[in-house]
Amino acid sequence: MHQISHILQVPVAFFFEGAPNLHGSTDRMKEAPSPSYVSDFLATPEGLLLTKAFMRINEPKLRRRIVDLVEEIAGEDD
Repeated sequence: MHQISHILQVPVAFFFEGAPNLHGSTDRMKEAPSPSYVSDFLATPEGLLLTKAFMRINEPKLRRRIVDLVEEIAGEDD
């Protein structure tokens, strides 16, 4: 987790924003992509470009808003 946060230039806490408390869980946590999914994404030209551009954004709140926007655009995965 530390290496990923370093590569993406975000604090480790970024990955836990909105995480459920210790007494509950959410469907979102169950749908977390596998490490191979992430490496497959990063192997694409778009994934690499998107990651590099995202890394240049210094404001954590703006990064979170971008993630929220992309999730909204992508919609539900049903």
